[in-house]
Amino acid sequence: MKHKLSKSLIVLFLVLFGISPNLWAGNDWWDTGAAKLTFSKNSSSTTVTLNKTNVAKTTWTGVTSLTLNSIECNLWFSNYDYADHGNVCSAKLYYRIYAGSQDKSKSDSYTEVATSFKSKSDWKDSKYDVVWTKTGLSTNLLSGLEGGKYTFEYYFKATGGTNNGTDCNSSFYLSNNSSNYAIEFTYAKSYTVTLNANGGTINAGNVTSYAYGTGATLPTNVTKTGYRFDGWFDNSDLTGSAVTTISTTATGDKEYWAKWTAKTYTVTLDAQGGTSGSGNVTATYDAAMPEATMPTRT
Repeated sequence: MKHKLSKSLIVLFLVLFGISPNLWAGNDWWDTGAAKLTFSKNSSSTTVTLNKTNVAKTTWTGVTSLTLNSIECNLWFSNYDYADHGNVCSAKLYYRIYAGSQDKSKSDSYTEVATSFKSKSDWKDSKYDVVWTKTGLSTNLLSGLEGGKYTFEYYFKATGGTNNGTDCNSSFYLSNNSSNYAIEFTYAKSYTVTLNANGGTINAGNVTSYAYGTGATLPTNVTKTGYRFDGWFDNSDLTGSAVTTISTTATGDKEYWAKWTAKTYTVTLDAQGGTSGSGNVTATYDAAMPEATMPTRT
């Protein structure tokens, strides 16, 4: 009995850890949904199912919210006694999230989520369906993360109890460094943008926020009477180079200040027959008129 249950669990973890389906396609212990992770992604329910036909890596883009809501691990046993062992054995989920694409050599620690034996369901093809499950999690997987590309890497592991617990002890799982499952996703986190017009008016294209992966273009239709707009700067001292766009890989709230240069005008002075006076002067908007040399006339 111990040998058969161990074999079942080995088959279970072969599937969950992405070993070639050719190794286990002939086994009939697997349900159509051998393991399921249910998420709320962008406020919509999304289920990732692992079974004989689905062992591929999952990729998501444009993720704005992501919570893990429930876990289910499902297995058929060929004997009632084996199914009964589900009461003392359990399947645990281990997951971790790190920046970038999947890299199984990462040293990031895993979070452990214990599941509970659910029940023995109705007969299915003369087998019992044993389910370990965990519901009501609502675990925010994006907490503390900046916008960017991440990997949610996970695996399942069996643990045993005191009553026949050795039938599913901790040795029955595949290496978590060789064949983990993964969901690679882009977190399109939103950030605020503050534009200080410094007395000017943004006539079109105002920007108040941007998202990772999208970025933003700062407005150019900005006016101020008597002044020329010289661009947006990322500091109130208006030093450095002007900023025209927020890149698609930028993160964090942004604040910019408008730089203005007063326009200049040529004022022509008509001496009306006089001589030696200033022919013209250059005046700057919102500044005192420069002194002019008075003409003479005899």
